[in-house]
Amino acid sequence: MTTNNWISVKDRLPDIGERVLICITETEFTQIETAEFIKNNLWFLSYDWNNKFISKFITHWQPLPLSPPETE
Repeated sequence: MTTNNWISVKDRLPDIGERVLICITETEFTQIETAEFIKNNLWFLSYDWNNKFISKFITHWQPLPLSPPETE
């Protein structure tokens, strides 16, 4: 079963400081990244915490999934 939990940035933004998955859509590609929402259209990408990322290309986001269960 496939579910679509993507939320348009036009409809709602994450809470400030929340880490989420973001969908970056440009003309030639679509990319999924983990980022922390700061404010307005300002995000920190998980792999580049030293640089702020402002993107008009972020179209959707969704909460991070739960971690897998621990195995013994």
